Amino acid sequence: MWTRVKPANNFSLKNGGWGAWEIALRYSYMDLTDTPVLTATGGKLDDYTLGLNWHLNPNTRVMWNYVHSESSDATSSDQDADVIQMRIQFDF
Repeated sequence: MWTRVKPANNFSLKNGGWGAWEIALRYSYMDLTDTPVLTATGGKLDDYTLGLNWHLNPNTRVMWNYVHSESSDATSSDQDADVIQMRIQFDF
């Protein structure tokens, strides 16, 4: 069963708590040249994600992701993309 992260010391400027930190790494692969998607320009995609999550308290989380994507298809040269994402989540 999944549960929320509960920091040992919630973030607090007054009390000096830093919350909890989490590092995440993900790899994903997609092949769009295989059936039933079979197209001339389907291509392939490799995706690498490095994430950093800061749990300020059990109900608040700040998430940062860096994503590096490498794609190729039959009609053009390889293409790379780099993306930086951030979001704040409040959960009650």
